[in-house]
Amino acid sequence: MKNTSIKEIIKVALTFAGTIIGAGFASGQELLQFFITYGSFGLYGILFAGILFSWLGYRLLAISYRYQLSSYPELIYKLCGKKVGLFFDIAISIFIFTVLVIMLAAADTMNSYGAYSLAITITLLSLGGISGITKINLLATPFLTFAILIVSCSSLAYHADFSTLFSTAATFSLQPAPHWLLSCILYVSYNIVLAMTILIPLGKTTTDKTVRKLGSLFGGLLLAFLAFLIACTIVIHCPDILTTEVPMLTIACTQAKLHSVFYTVIFVIAMFTTSLSCLYSSAIKIKSILHLPYPVCLVITITISLLFTEIGFKDLIAITFPIFGYTTLWILFKLILSR
Repeated sequence: MKNTSIKEIIKVALTFAGTIIGAGFASGQELLQFFITYGSFGLYGILFAGILFSWLGYRLLAISYRYQLSSYPELIYKLCGKKVGLFFDIAISIFIFTVLVIMLAAADTMNSYGAYSLAITITLLSLGGISGITKINLLATPFLTFAILIVSCSSLAYHADFSTLFSTAATFSLQPAPHWLLSCILYVSYNIVLAMTILIPLGKTTTDKTVRKLGSLFGGLLLAFLAFLIACTIVIHCPDILTTEVPMLTIACTQAKLHSVFYTVIFVIAMFTTSLSCLYSSAIKIKSILHLPYPVCLVITITISLLFTEIGFKDLIAITFPIFGYTTLWILFKLILSR
């Protein structure tokens, strides 16, 4: 395989994974609610989610390249038709904006001025458009992976007894679905919709089929591997860790000082990668409606999002993610079943 192809495969894999490894993933809060609450079945859910991510990521890239799609609404209307597509276009736009609010709320849990600092930074970085966001994901995802490996492996090495790992479900009142498989599908559903914002414009320019296939495969496997490590790490700290807003950061703070500082920095980077994608997509949507310059739309989007950050990071995930998971199930099924 040519060196160029290898670089392109890595680019697709890291961009794909980086879009999903946001603050919710890196914090452990998403995985806690959608997988860990189901005990040992949560491990099966993580494995199944990784398989679905790999396959659906390739589907998105392939469809985008074949039809030369530039943005996710084009795909939505192609899959669902005009009337149903309009509903999902609005719903997904609201969801993407909500994720942006969640990222800002996550920043607020770390510092009283965290949301405003993140808002200013991502607004400036978003001026670079999709190419700038892709470059940031390529730089950020390896650091995110390394940080999760350090904290997880350190914790698992310290707690050497894994005999009861996932033997019982965690005591957690807010399960997003009555069954672990449905919870897994909901998790994939809203995350793959979020990934559309980046994979659709990326797929349009990815001409090599092998790059699309292997890039999405490795991206999905990386997500499953990191999710498995995070899940195991949180489980061995249950039940004390269940009430915290950011479980993995709390665990990192119990380890060496260097681990705590490093994971804090990486958690901030995780917020950057997801919030950048969401801000870009939301601003583009506002631009298409109001026909204002892109920088003006960025400012409008970020200003409105700051008004909702007081709700709280943990509560926003518990309430909004399952709702949008159910809402986007139809898109997931259409994406799976469409020819």
